[in-house]
Amino acid sequence: MKKTKPKKPAKKTEVLYTSKPIDNKTAKLEDVNIHYLMILDKSGSMSSVSSKTIEGFNSQLANIEDLVKQFPDQKYLVSLVTFADDVNSIIDDKPISDITPLTNESYRPSGSTALYDAIGNSVKKLAEKIDPNPNARAIVIILTDGEENASRQYKSDMIKKLIGEKNATDKWTFVFVGANQDAALSAQSIGIDRSNSLNYASTNVGTTTAFDMLNRNTRLYSVRTAKSRSATPDSLDDLSKDFFEDNDDSKK
Repeated sequence: MKKTKPKKPAKKTEVLYTSKPIDNKTAKLEDVNIHYLMILDKSGSMSSVSSKTIEGFNSQLANIEDLVKQFPDQKYLVSLVTFADDVNSIIDDKPISDITPLTNESYRPSGSTALYDAIGNSVKKLAEKIDPNPNARAIVIILTDGEENASRQYKSDMIKKLIGEKNATDKWTFVFVGANQDAALSAQSIGIDRSNSLNYASTNVGTTTAFDMLNRNTRLYSVRTAKSRSATPDSLDDLSKDFFEDNDDSKK
């Protein structure tokens, strides 16, 4: 009778990183709701780059759609607020599957720059969903090619106070993308860390590059969120700073 050789134990595969729960404790966690708010300049000076701005925002939607598939425990809810003389809500905290891409009809630049009113109103509205929910996080992207000149409700000190209050909760990430100005100084003047600022050229190429940077670093944000959940299942790291971690200009 032939002896049966004992089977060798199967080699264990080392999991270096996964976005999926890795133990029972992690598995019980609720999904993270990431509220992605874009506050987008629609003043007259944006006319020369309107088509690239539309393309850039729509590329963000495609990027977020990919992130939702890659990180199923991260639920992205998208808002778009535009500002010129007035402030308009175009998309209001919707899942990516319910969003219609931006078009030349929904984005027609004209008018002045009511930047502070756009920030103040949209952040306060979003806070109603972020503040009571321990599993909620917010990424607020402010993109403008000029300085404030038309707000009626808010001033810079009010915005700085509001952003400071939200930053103190470790649940908000504010990002300032600016053209025709020193973006780092403009960001700091309203309470945004300079590591979350980005200068861009108000040209077709410059606008495309700015949105590419936003897409790349939003993806890094999701990766960092997933790693944080794996390392410390009961909490999330403070990701409020260093959004542009690969951008040397923000660290000068």
